[in-house]
Amino acid sequence: MVAALMYLAAPSIAIKLLGGQAPARHSRAKCLNPLYNYYQCGDGKWIAIALMPEDRYWPALCKGLGKPEWEKDPRFESSAQRAQNAELLVKMMDKVFATKKL
Repeated sequence: MVAALMYLAAPSIAIKLLGGQAPARHSRAKCLNPLYNYYQCGDGKWIAIALMPEDRYWPALCKGLGKPEWEKDPRFESSAQRAQNAELLVKMMDKVFATKKL
């Protein structure tokens, strides 16, 4: 988890160090890669994921979330499709993570 958080924080740290100002916070719901995001669990705690390369980890994530049918869903089969349908996928993942506890 520490490695995932460091990976998620690296661009913000670089922008701050090089530009002198903190970058604007990105919209979780409108991210381009739902596998590089953070989600709130049912117990109120947050989990960050940074699954890169995402196509490699997509099948395992689907299985781990208990949604194996997502793997072959044409809207999410590739990183390009997931980016195109990211807002929908984030909403779907929000619902699943909301049922989990850390």
